[in-house]
Amino acid sequence: MFWNKKKAKPVRKAKAPADIYSMMNGMGADSADMLRTYIEENAVPMEAPHVEGHAMDSVDSIHSSSINYGTVNPVIFAHYVSTGQFIGYPAMAIMAQQWLIRKGCESKPRDAVRKWYDIAADGGELTPEQIKSIEKLDRKFGLKNNIIEGCTFNNIFGVRHILFKHTNPDFDYSKPFNPDEFRRGGYAGMSQIDALRLTPELKNDDLIDPMSITYMEPTWWIVNGKKIHKSHMAILTGDMVPDLLKPTYRYGGVSMVQKAFERVYASERTANEAPQLAMTKRLVWRKADLDQMAAKPEKFGRAMQKLVEFRNNYGVQLLGKEEDMGQLDTSLTDLDAVIMGQYQLVCSIFGEPASKLMGTGSQGFSTGDADIDYRIETLEELQANEMTDIVDAHYRRLIPSYAADLQMEPDASIYPEWLPLRVMSDGDVADINLKNRQADQLLYEMRAIDNFEVRQRLIDDPNSGFNALEMPEEEDDGEETES
Repeated sequence: MFWNKKKAKPVRKAKAPADIYSMMNGMGADSADMLRTYIEENAVPMEAPHVEGHAMDSVDSIHSSSINYGTVNPVIFAHYVSTGQFIGYPAMAIMAQQWLIRKGCESKPRDAVRKWYDIAADGGELTPEQIKSIEKLDRKFGLKNNIIEGCTFNNIFGVRHILFKHTNPDFDYSKPFNPDEFRRGGYAGMSQIDALRLTPELKNDDLIDPMSITYMEPTWWIVNGKKIHKSHMAILTGDMVPDLLKPTYRYGGVSMVQKAFERVYASERTANEAPQLAMTKRLVWRKADLDQMAAKPEKFGRAMQKLVEFRNNYGVQLLGKEEDMGQLDTSLTDLDAVIMGQYQLVCSIFGEPASKLMGTGSQGFSTGDADIDYRIETLEELQANEMTDIVDAHYRRLIPSYAADLQMEPDASIYPEWLPLRVMSDGDVADINLKNRQADQLLYEMRAIDNFEVRQRLIDDPNSGFNALEMPEEEDDGEETES
C-alpha cells in the first residue's frame, strides 16, 4: 500500500523590521510595546511544519495528537527579552543600595587589594628609600581607595571612567596622553566620573568601518563641556556586549546589578515568606451553615470576632455540643533549604561562594575548598586586568611628575607584583617542610647532594625555620709547595 505524501507547509519566517536599529538605540517609554510587537509578529513561530497525509509510523495518524508549538507564550518570551536589556543607570544606582547587591559588587574589589603588591621596576632594582617614597605618594593620591571604588562602580554600572588629572586647570585633555606633559609636578590625582555624566564622541571610521580596530569605541568623552581623549582615562567595562548593543549600553558592558536584580528580588521575597508562614502555619476550620452566613453576614462577622478574641495559642477555644473543629498545619520542612537555594543562585551570578557572600556554610553545591580556590582565581583575574590597568596609568604619570624627588629617570617603568592571596596555615607549612626534608634525605643518601647543599636550601627557604643560619666559610685544603 502506498500513501500520497504532500510537501510540508513552510514555517513563517521572521522578518526584522526596517527600523530595528532605531528601535534598539532609541529605547523610550514605549520600548516595551515595541519589543512585544516585534516578538509577537516575528520571533515566535506559532506552528510547526506539518505533513498532510500519514506514514505508517507517524504520530500524526491521530488528528488529536498532531504536533503544535503554539504553546510558546510570547509574554514570557518578552519578559526574558525585557529583563535582559539595559535598565538604565538611575535604576542601577537605586538598586545598588540593597544590601546583597552592594555586598556582591564590593566584596571582590576589597578582598583583591587586601594583600596589596610589591613595587618592581624594569631594568634594575629600586632602593628601599625609593619604594617607601612611592608608597607614600600612593597613599597621598588614594590609590587603593580609587581601585576599590572604580571596580565597585564598574560592577554597579557596567562601566567606570577614571580620569587622571593635571595640575594645570587649563590643561588640554583633547590631545592624546603624553607623559612629558606631566613632568615636574604635573600629576594631580584621579577623578572618577559616573557614566551618566559623560557623552561619547566617535570618529567617523569608528562609526562606519567595522574593520576599524577601534570600531564602536569612543575616541573622546565630553564631560561638563570639556573634550577628553580616552588615553587620559582608565575605562573599566563589565561583561562585553555585541557591537549592535554598544550604543544602548553607552559603550560600556553588562553590569552585575542588571544580571542579579531579578534573582535578588526573588530571594528576598522568598525569605520574607518565612515569617509569614511561621505566623500562619496553623489553619483552624469549623463546620458552619453557609446559608445562614450568607443571610446574616453582620451576625457572622460578630461571631468570628468573638472566636478570634477567645482563640489563641494560650487561650481556650469553646465549641458547641454538636460542633466540629479541626486544624491544618503547614509543614515548614526544608523551607530553609528553599530560601538558601534562591540566595545561592544570586551568589553564582556574582561569582561568589555562599560562605563568603552570605556568611553561611555551603549547602549541597560544594565542600567549601573548591569555592575558595575558584574565588582566588577570580580575584587574581581582577588584579591582572582592571586593577593593573589603573595602577599602570597611575605610575605613568606619577614617575615623570616626581622623578627628581624619587631620584629616578622620568621614563622609568615600574609595575605591581601582586602578593599571593592564599595564606598557608601552620599545618600546611609543617606538611610542606616535612616533605621537603624527606626529599633532601633521599637525595643525600643517593649522594646527589651533600650536607652543605642541604644547609643552603634551609637558608634559602623562608618557611624552613632555619633561614637565619649562615654557611660556614670554605677552608683552603691546599698546601704550599716548597721551592
